Amino acid sequence: MTHHRHTYTSVRQVGQAVGRLLDALADSPDHQRDGLVTYQSAPNGRWQSGAHTCGTGTINTARSAGLITIQVTGRSSKGLSLTEDGLRVVRARQARKADGR
Repeated sequence: MTHHRHTYTSVRQVGQAVGRLLDALADSPDHQRDGLVTYQSAPNGRWQSGAHTCGTGTINTARSAGLITIQVTGRSSKGLSLTEDGLRVVRARQARKADGR
């Protein structure tokens, strides 16, 4: 029997940096096309894809919360994908913004 770990993180539990990462992934044309956004290593332990830059800690926090998955795509690159929980958080964040909250 396979056990699937489901972690639901509410919008209020997501920190600003993780929220920005989730938004950047959801808004990326790469994610919309094939579900994978490639981040390249940048100076000082940071990662960059297009105009979005974030720290290793932000990526690890999002992964630990079950909001993204990570694929190592090269020595200095990794592919990030939103999980179903991550997509749920993005949709909830967008709804809150639309409501002016």
